[in-house]
Amino acid sequence: EGSELVLVDYKTDRSISDERLGRYSTQLRLYAVALSRVFGRRVDRIVLAALTQGREIRVTLSQADAHALDQAVEEFRDAHRKGSFPSRPGRQCEWCPYAGGACPEP
Repeated sequence: EGSELVLVDYKTDRSISDERLGRYSTQLRLYAVALSRVFGRRVDRIVLAALTQGREIRVTLSQADAHALDQAVEEFRDAHRKGSFPSRPGRQCEWCPYAGGACPEP
């Protein structure tokens, strides 16, 4: 939109719970950090477009959020370089095809 850098993510969920909104917000903030790196400028506006609900949800990205996400990305990159991905057992192990096989967890 003109000289404004706007990030829009379109979602088709019937409804968006607070928990899901939290996950989507983190996702959009990561996208915003990536776009900022690519374009060399801050994203002006972040919008989650909930299509089936017919509404737009604004997502904010504070400097503290951006710093925390940068740190998380660097930690992931470091783990990737080292091949260090410790398992995190939980309910997801019940449906994971790697449980008990390639993954040492049950």
